[in-house]
Amino acid sequence: MRSKKQILFLCFLFSVLLILGNCTLIIQPYQTNDTPPKKPPPSVKKPKYPQTKKPSQKTKGFTYTVSKGDTLWSISRDYKVDIDKLARINNIKDASFIRAGQKLFIPGSKPRKYPSKKLSPKPSTKPLNTVKPSPNVKPSSKRFSFHWPLKNSGRKKVTSNFGKRIDPILNVTTMHTGIDIDADLGDPVLASASGVVAFSGTMRGYGNLIIIKHQDNWHTIYAHLNKINVRKDQKVNRGQKIGEAGRTGIATGVHLHFEIRQGKESRNPLLFLP
Repeated sequence: MRSKKQILFLCFLFSVLLILGNCTLIIQPYQTNDTPPKKPPPSVKKPKYPQTKKPSQKTKGFTYTVSKGDTLWSISRDYKVDIDKLARINNIKDASFIRAGQKLFIPGSKPRKYPSKKLSPKPSTKPLNTVKPSPNVKPSSKRFSFHWPLKNSGRKKVTSNFGKRIDPILNVTTMHTGIDIDADLGDPVLASASGVVAFSGTMRGYGNLIIIKHQDNWHTIYAHLNKINVRKDQKVNRGQKIGEAGRTGIATGVHLHFEIRQGKESRNPLLFLP
């Protein structure tokens, strides 16, 4: 049998363990972080398509409804607005996405007024040329427009956009002064607008190249051609076959490199094509 001293020692030890256990239960809540986890902020759904930037109240202009056959360039010309500014304020990166019925904000311009439909009881003494044209009705103009150079083959897939990019061959950042359009070898290349052939031949990097000069000092450039069908100083019409798509010059595959230039300045072709 255990002695009385051993029994008392065990009872004392049990009491000490019991007290320490209760102290641990009291201290523990203050040592742990029982604050509930922070809820993540509610996710904000991003719009599926780019939205037109809302112009400030100080910006003068009006809302234009796109009509069938309109292009961003034709709208910019009719209302005398810089095409880059028109694209930027409406958040447009590719003018081929504008559709009939779409709303565009035209900065710094006023809408044209509809002529009155009411018949005057007295004949008007004003000359006919003072009647203002109606809004959304473009005045007649002989100014040209650009069309897709691979229209006949239905090619509109752009494999490389206008602007700064990593050159696929040199692997350095360079300025891409046009767009690259996917094509098959031999696809017919058409004149984007009527004009006169300013260059027809081979140029370093571009391979087989055609440059067409249009009115108002505009130029279109067609590069990496497999075949050239026109000669220098030849007049060409819009939609006329001028060559065939290829991969001559410095090119990673078959495609058409297409440029639009206003004088010596390269412009983004996607802002001018329908």
